[in-house]
Amino acid sequence: MKKFSIIALMGVAAWAMASCDDYELPNPPAQSNPEEPVFETDGLKLTNIVEGTVDLRALQSEGKSVGLFTFELTDFPSTSKLTVVAELSGSDNFSGAATVPTEISGDSVCMSVSELNAAFREKISKGVDARSVYVRYAAYATNGSESVRLGGPDYYYASQEYSVLPLLPERLLDSKYYFAWSTDGSTWSTENAVEFAHSETNVYDDPKFSVTLNFDAATVGSGMFWKIIPGSTFDSGSFDGLTIGVSPENENIDKGALVEGEDTEAGIYTVVGPSLFNFNIEALTFDYMVAIPNFWMAGDYVNGTSWNDGKFAKVMWTDNYTDYVGLAHIGSQFKFSPVDGWSGDFGVGEAVEYVTGENGITVGTGVADGGSNISVPANALYYIELNYATRALKLTQINTIGIIGGFNGWGNSNEMTPSDDLLTWTITQDMTEGDEWKIRMNNDWTISLGGEFDNLWPFNAPNFKCAETGTYEITLNLGELPWTATVVKK
Repeated sequence: MKKFSIIALMGVAAWAMASCDDYELPNPPAQSNPEEPVFETDGLKLTNIVEGTVDLRALQSEGKSVGLFTFELTDFPSTSKLTVVAELSGSDNFSGAATVPTEISGDSVCMSVSELNAAFREKISKGVDARSVYVRYAAYATNGSESVRLGGPDYYYASQEYSVLPLLPERLLDSKYYFAWSTDGSTWSTENAVEFAHSETNVYDDPKFSVTLNFDAATVGSGMFWKIIPGSTFDSGSFDGLTIGVSPENENIDKGALVEGEDTEAGIYTVVGPSLFNFNIEALTFDYMVAIPNFWMAGDYVNGTSWNDGKFAKVMWTDNYTDYVGLAHIGSQFKFSPVDGWSGDFGVGEAVEYVTGENGITVGTGVADGGSNISVPANALYYIELNYATRALKLTQINTIGIIGGFNGWGNSNEMTPSDDLLTWTITQDMTEGDEWKIRMNNDWTISLGGEFDNLWPFNAPNFKCAETGTYEITLNLGELPWTATVVKK
């Protein structure tokens, strides 16, 4: 029998450190042999008390490992050794958990700073701030190539949540960046700069920035100079610090690689009018293109128009000049155009592939990067999604449109009645004051509309709310942009 005293290694403010420097990391445990007996879980007792934040920066500076716990073994075969493997996840259900090896020395179990940091960056965040993690442990008795999991295949020890402060990355990023321009390439000022838009996610986990620009011909001239300015440089009031520009061979292109330094080359910008400028601070790449507020569609029949008559329908719109959506009644074929006419029009190179699911909904996917007409499998209403940057195309056939809300317990949608052209949908509905509701398609939440009645919004739009109990006639209008609805009390 081996028996070790239980000693808590982790204190209230930080984790205590055990010496595991001389211990060789164990190989991952081999598959358990079902014929081997399972050791009782009482044979291994752990003390794992964690409070405060695991500061990996301090541990690395001190050359220490992360102390996890001490253990007590009873009735453990002298021919076997204990192996402990940690699982780390960002959620308490441990979905997609990372497996992290531990080190054992004497009666102490530790983890290397680099292993924990790598798992944190993979599963939790690439950022620099402390974040909560969920950790649990699987224990094995190993003897040569054979391994038996203590407690059975699904048993874990010491499942808990705590905070980890990760190591700083080799390259630190600013949280804000600015597009700066100059007409002569030598005069730069904070007045001629505009901040890039960014999501609420930290810059390490979302390194993509964008900004919509709109310069007149006098400013652009034969070519306007531009650089990207980090927030720290911008705040200093001088552009003598770190800037981001292009390599000399890339100065006059609309996409390519960026260079970071204190004296970088300016790019040349040539777009007159609105454009969308994107850059990735992690990959150090950029691109810009004309910002198109709407795409038009022409076809044998699109929302009452026909290319035989030379007419186009303004169907697609966007909130970021990259992802466009639209609703159109399509006969059989169509193409896109960035203007109301045959200029810059495009279709597909290879035919769109359509699949009908068990729910009866037909969805087509393809790439709109060619000149061929885009075909649909049926004369019907379609929800169209186009990523203009990648040209990824998705068409979802709309079989039903309905309303859902407090008046029906947020169950199945109450179906609306379509007009012959499928662009006007109506329903009469009793509602109670305070009822919240939305419009959705195909009796599913994949496509729903909300927001304001005079500007229906498909992107995470808020619910509508009934102001007064009564019976209402609701009309949905899809023939023009923006989509609208009228709600009239009877």
